[in-house]
Amino acid sequence: ILLDEVALDLAAITALAQLSKLTDLSLSSCSLDDTSAAPLSGLKQLRVLDLSRNSAITDSLIQSFGTAAELRTLNVSGSKFTGVAFADAGFPSLSALLADDTQVKADALRSLKLPTLFSLSLNGCPLSLAEIRRVFAANDQTAVSFDEVPPVDDSAEKVEGQI
Repeated sequence: ILLDEVALDLAAITALAQLSKLTDLSLSSCSLDDTSAAPLSGLKQLRVLDLSRNSAITDSLIQSFGTAAELRTLNVSGSKFTGVAFADAGFPSLSALLADDTQVKADALRSLKLPTLFSLSLNGCPLSLAEIRRVFAANDQTAVSFDEVPPVDDSAEKVEGQI
């Protein structure tokens, strides 16, 4: 089901959560948060879940999908995802994780326990190429898509503020 950019109220989310055989769900840019999307974590047959561009979604909600045995593709781009959701395993079949423009840090990547992960997209994340290489040097099964974001130099702002 593709419901991108649709304003969903609790009744609509609850109705979606009743579709127990649902395998593909895209809710990109639906202004969801952890509370409003929580009923969806009961969808255990999901294979593809797109929660991208829902800026209020955090690791807490994402972790609740960890028991979905069939989940293969998860898109959390543009959310408050940090990677902590994957530290406690779960996600037994996840092969593709799209986490572009999130706050994933190297520490979270080091703690990833996703043995079936084949593709990881981290474009726009605050990571360096050296950090990516250290984390994935021993894992030649995972293809990583990544563009290095230069560190923010706010020294110019500080100088201007002192003038």
